[in-house]
Amino acid sequence: MGILPLGTLNHLARDLKISFNLQEAARTIAEGKIHEIDVGEVNGHIFVNNSSIGLYPKVVRERNQEIIRLGRGKWPAMLDASIRVFLRFPLITIRLETSDGSLMRTTPFLFVGNNKYEMKPLRIGDRQSLERGELCAYLLKHTGRLAFLRILLMAILGMKQDRDFTFILSREVQVQMRRRRITVAADGQLMTLDTPLHYRIRPKALRVFAPEIAIP
Repeated sequence: MGILPLGTLNHLARDLKISFNLQEAARTIAEGKIHEIDVGEVNGHIFVNNSSIGLYPKVVRERNQEIIRLGRGKWPAMLDASIRVFLRFPLITIRLETSDGSLMRTTPFLFVGNNKYEMKPLRIGDRQSLERGELCAYLLKHTGRLAFLRILLMAILGMKQDRDFTFILSREVQVQMRRRRITVAADGQLMTLDTPLHYRIRPKALRVFAPEIAIP
């Protein structure tokens, strides 16, 4: 698969070290090396970057509704939707089950990455590798608005915040909850899925053109 950086954030292109210049990206497709990278899956739906439940899907749903209803631009609608969801600050209670055991937690969100995401100064969400064959689930330990704002600011500044999250590395994660269906975001797209949610990694399932030095 060839990748052209035409999206808003271009997570996959960035992590594969593909240039954001379209001509250089096209040259990579013509001359680059084929890499086999992992993909994530939730209830049979594939994602290459990440999937989440909780705050983010709610924000995206309200943003989309505002764009349709009021004809607003994407980013102004996103800001308004984020404020409204933050003021409500809904929480979810979930049980995560892996081969290492289970964990129950009430949290604003669950984030599941295709391989591990790292925090760096002024950048959220770099991945050092896309072929380690693992999911990385992130759960926020705090349930208050002020704590969430503090953690968000720390993430933007690239400050270390491991103590605020529970991290789980696993090839498979099952997410159980009381509700029968839930809105899930996968690579920014929303879908409503039956529970429990079954996340799994599919090692080296996608072949992509990338620079020679793309994946350590």
